[in-house]
Amino acid sequence: MIDQVIINCISVIFFVVALIALRTTFYLHPDGPYFKQFIFLFILTYFTRLLFEVAYFVYFYSHTGQTVGKMVCGLKVIGTDGKIISACRAFLRWLGYVISFYTLFLGFFWIVIDPKKQGWHDKMANTLVIRV
Repeated sequence: MIDQVIINCISVIFFVVALIALRTTFYLHPDGPYFKQFIFLFILTYFTRLLFEVAYFVYFYSHTGQTVGKMVCGLKVIGTDGKIISACRAFLRWLGYVISFYTLFLGFFWIVIDPKKQGWHDKMANTLVIRV
């Protein structure tokens, strides 16, 4: 949740800056199609947030094994071989997060019943979460 708060805060900042730019454009050209521009801005912000989220998780997992949230909680993501995972495996793990989320969190609840405490995202990317 800590990581999502960070990602959402940055997304809100981007959206507010874009809204200010749109409002400035409105004052310069009051006859423009601003509803369409607002919708475009909203879609652009959504995809920017998505790209930032992917980059955030892939970068941290493939370089340190820890996102800011995992650092705060004293956790680290490693491969089943005990090493830091590659960017491809980090992306696959993020994709597993998405799948786990959109299946009513079943992939996260799986951690409770799994003997190795792996969620679907861990199973997909062959990763483990350890305490440091």
